[in-house]
Amino acid sequence: DNNPSDTGSIKPELILQTGHTKSINAVAFSPDNRWLASGGSDDVIKIWDLSTGNVLRTLYGHTSNVNALAVSADGTLLASGSGDISDERDLGIFAQGGVVGGEDNTVRIWNVQTGRELRVLRGHELPVAGVAFSNDGRSLTSVSGDSVNLWEVATGSELHSQKTKYEKTGMEKLNSMPSFSLFGGGDKQQKQE
Repeated sequence: DNNPSDTGSIKPELILQTGHTKSINAVAFSPDNRWLASGGSDDVIKIWDLSTGNVLRTLYGHTSNVNALAVSADGTLLASGSGDISDERDLGIFAQGGVVGGEDNTVRIWNVQTGRELRVLRGHELPVAGVAFSNDGRSLTSVSGDSVNLWEVATGSELHSQKTKYEKTGMEKLNSMPSFSLFGGGDKQQKQE
């Protein structure tokens, strides 16, 4: 029987993909375009094989939204930034000296190959909205509504922190978030004093 639709002994495989259970907030491609990292409101990071669409690994450690991802130039490290802002009422807590978004306004550095968390960088009081590796991979910058921080990747040491200046209400922090863009866009002019 030479029926081309006959698969013979080849049986179909059922592959159950477990993607994010809530919205995806950030993505980053590997330098060689073989994999993609995604971070979401489910507090996890997933590494995806781009040729198959399969999840290679899931990284657990954050306890709030993963908002930002960056891959080192050599593709060996992944940085992630997290934190939640539930609503504008959180800013009242912050204005009174409290920490919003739970306690995980952190930056984490991961080994992509093993999925192991290498460092947890603490220094932001507000959710981390952006992370970027330097070209040589030795330092990492993170940004949140309260500061821009520069970190040494090898040790996790904070090299520099520039606090941002806002009025006492803190509403400018929330209002400036939608205009933040890694691509230089945005429709609002923001003046930093």
